[in-house]
Amino acid sequence: MKFITGRDEAVLLVSNSIIHEASRMGLNMTHMKLQKLIYFVYKRFLEDNGTKLFDNVFEAWQHGPVVRIVWEQYRDYGAASISNIYVRTDRSGDNRVVSFQRRDFYDALHHVLDMYGDNDGWDLRNKTHMPNSAWSIAMERDHILCDEEIRDEVWHP
Repeated sequence: MKFITGRDEAVLLVSNSIIHEASRMGLNMTHMKLQKLIYFVYKRFLEDNGTKLFDNVFEAWQHGPVVRIVWEQYRDYGAASISNIYVRTDRSGDNRVVSFQRRDFYDALHHVLDMYGDNDGWDLRNKTHMPNSAWSIAMERDHILCDEEIRDEVWHP
């Protein structure tokens, strides 16, 4: 996996952290499930903190909200389980998972994994397709989900 820095780095660190935590919990992770969990964590973080978790936008695709750079990084997995996470080798020669280092992020992440970690990607997709969801509104507009609409959705992760 190619790892990118700059504007896209935060969302890729978030995705890496989700994959790593899910793996530690023994949860299967597919690309669709990852995209939806990123969305749920983003929504939870936005509700709890009143601020964005990262700057990338969610695009309204056929199967729900998608962050394009995450799709580009994991598209080769298709419906298969994601098996690789990004690690860096530290000075001692040990591999270290590169993850998002914010406690408030992990509060949102653990909450979402506890609630939805056992669901598959299709179950999570269906949750994003509820009437008047941010996804459904974006599908009728410009295909970009708006933070205010994400925050104000009636369900809470």
